Amino acid sequence: PRPLEGAAQAAQRRLNSPISTPAPTGRDEPINRRASRPVEEEQPPMERFDHNIADATAAQALEGESAKMLLVGGDPKSRALLLDLLAQRNHHCTHVTRLDEARHEIAQTHYDLILLNRALPDGDGLDLAPLVQKESPATKTIVFSEGGSFKGALQAMRCGAVDCITTPIDPDELADRIDSALRRSRDERRRELSIHKLQSICRELNVARTEVAGQVDALCNDLAG
Repeated sequence: PRPLEGAAQAAQRRLNSPISTPAPTGRDEPINRRASRPVEEEQPPMERFDHNIADATAAQALEGESAKMLLVGGDPKSRALLLDLLAQRNHHCTHVTRLDEARHEIAQTHYDLILLNRALPDGDGLDLAPLVQKESPATKTIVFSEGGSFKGALQAMRCGAVDCITTPIDPDELADRIDSALRRSRDERRRELSIHKLQSICRELNVARTEVAGQVDALCNDLAG
């Protein structure tokens, strides 16, 4: 019959048409709608941690900063030239002439770079290598030698030196090689800082996880009771 067919078609049109629901207000508002509203709240912990990492990285930016260097040994002429070169580049350099003085400096102060002459009054400068690795792995070492041999350079590299320079050397080349070693030192230092920061964040996350787990347990107990 026609009336039934018309009713069916009208019902089909209503099913296909979008449902318009008046926006509920007050206490009658469904929970899912209230939850979908943007809520101004404290910054999530992970975002805070991300910002902390960025701030720490920016605060510890090492490029362009003056470097701290330790010059061990060297004849007066080459030492004066090297100290003048470093001063022109705004680096701070401490000079010692003996192994025992160098050991004291390395144990007390962080240096970005050690400029090491092997021939010292009280021994071989390479004897400092184990102490440098122990006290400050990010510190890089350049070894100077007169008339250097392949065997000597290989020994220096095995002891952790990043470069072995035969003197005398052109000042511009010397400056370039010092800059290269300094970049490696700063890259290593940045990695150390990042690892330290991440370790600190992991500790904070473990504490937060323990607290959240306790709160969830308490909530579940309340609901069960």
